[in-house]
Amino acid sequence: MTLPSGRAYVIILKSGRMELRSVDHSGDAPPPAESLASPSAVLLPRHGRHCLSLSAGARGTIVAIPMTVLLDALTACRHLDLTEFVRLSISEMRAETAHFLASLVSQLDEMISANEARKSDSIRLAIALVLVEVHRHAMPPDQLLRQSAPRTIVNRFHALVQRHFREHWSVQDYAKDIGVSRDRLNTAVRRASGQSPLQIIHAATLEEAKRLLAGSGMQTTEIAFALGFSDASYFSRFFRRMTGHTPAKFRQDVNRPPPERQTSFAAWP
Repeated sequence: MTLPSGRAYVIILKSGRMELRSVDHSGDAPPPAESLASPSAVLLPRHGRHCLSLSAGARGTIVAIPMTVLLDALTACRHLDLTEFVRLSISEMRAETAHFLASLVSQLDEMISANEARKSDSIRLAIALVLVEVHRHAMPPDQLLRQSAPRTIVNRFHALVQRHFREHWSVQDYAKDIGVSRDRLNTAVRRASGQSPLQIIHAATLEEAKRLLAGSGMQTTEIAFALGFSDASYFSRFFRRMTGHTPAKFRQDVNRPPPERQTSFAAWP
């Protein structure tokens, strides 16, 4: 079966085997399928479509969670590192854990299908409990990423960039935190976006610089320090190399009032 994008999916496999394959991929060769034996559980992201294949006689539970409901539930899980929720899987899970999660997910599916407003709090708490249990029993991130598709690496990279671009992490720093080699990170990011990791890091820095220049009263030196630059002149050279303009010129152009519209008869052609 194909699992459409736009929703998160929780899959609990109590018996048999299942295979998961990403339908959306770049390149000529499709990514290899991920095969999991029971008992196991998977939390799939909302990005992209996936194809799920089950062996004959396989038993389990699957529930599709609307993103509005999932995002509301995540407020109860703020203590977790949500960058790891891009894709989590559990293998060799204890049978009693699998049955507990399957029962919980089944109840969650019934509540979501009923779509009753009075049960919204129960749905939120049930999702939060599922996420906590999946996270608690999941593989260590480095072990998971060694088995995962490039999309997982790319999604985690983007999440880390938003967190650390002000600290001027090197590409090697990101690769080390993710648990992959620099070459593997570079290959995955280039295939997914057509850009290098360094280009994406610079783009995040530039976007924040433009936002501060256009929407704040901070001086250029203050913005440079806020973005992790040790020297304002270095920031100015970076900005000019990226845009062709100095920070002062960009701010002047953005804040320049629009020309007055001529409405007199004399302005007619």
